Amino acid sequence: MSSSNNTHSALQGLDLDSRQMVLDTVGQLRKRLLTKEKILEFDKKEIFPEDVIREMLGPEIGLQLMMIPEAYGGMGGGTRDCVAVTREMSKICLGITTAFFAIQLGADPLLVGGTEEQKQKWLGA
Repeated sequence: MSSSNNTHSALQGLDLDSRQMVLDTVGQLRKRLLTKEKILEFDKKEIFPEDVIREMLGPEIGLQLMMIPEAYGGMGGGTRDCVAVTREMSKICLGITTAFFAIQLGADPLLVGGTEEQKQKWLGA
C-alpha cells in the first residue's frame, strides 16, 4: 500500500470546539427526537426509527461525515471523536448508536485501501 492511500489517520481529529459542537447536536437530537418516552415506544413496538436516522444523516446534521476526511467532504474527525459521539449516543439508544457506528466502520476499508476513484465515488460529497 502506498503512502498516498493513507489520507486519514486515526489520531487526527476535530478540534475540541468542533467536537463539542457535534456532541451538543447529539444532545439536541435527544431532547427533540429521542426522549425516553420515544425510545420506550420504539422498543415496545419494535420500531427502527428510520426518520430519526435520516435526520441524523441528512444535510443539516450529517453525522455520517464525522470520520470522513475533509478532502472528501467530511468533518475530518478521528477515533477520539467517534468514541466521544458513540459514548454520548449510547446513553440514548444502543440501536441508533449501532446504526451510526456501522457507517463509521464501513468507511474504514475505503480510507485504508481504496483507490482514489473509489474514495471519490463513495466518500466524496
